[in-house]
Amino acid sequence: MPQPLLLSVSLANDFWPQLNQDFKTLYFHNQLKLAKAYYPVYRQFVSISRHSPLQKVQCVYLRQQSFSSDEYRRLQRQLCQHWPKVNG
Repeated sequence: MPQPLLLSVSLANDFWPQLNQDFKTLYFHNQLKLAKAYYPVYRQFVSISRHSPLQKVQCVYLRQQSFSSDEYRRLQRQLCQHWPKVNG
């Protein structure tokens, strides 16, 4: 059920200053789920995030999370290019 997650990310990008703390917390939890999602959903997430004024904040949050090396490289290559490269 990825559509509600994607919708919440889009809404947060548009209405961040007006959102309450609970929704902002949910936003970051959804970021993590979408960053680990299967490819078609992940691709939509990246597309939304690339145009977001919150992209740098998203990358800071995601950088603090645990990812497999493949997930990390995928995020580093497609969304958070400033992350350090990983070996392997």
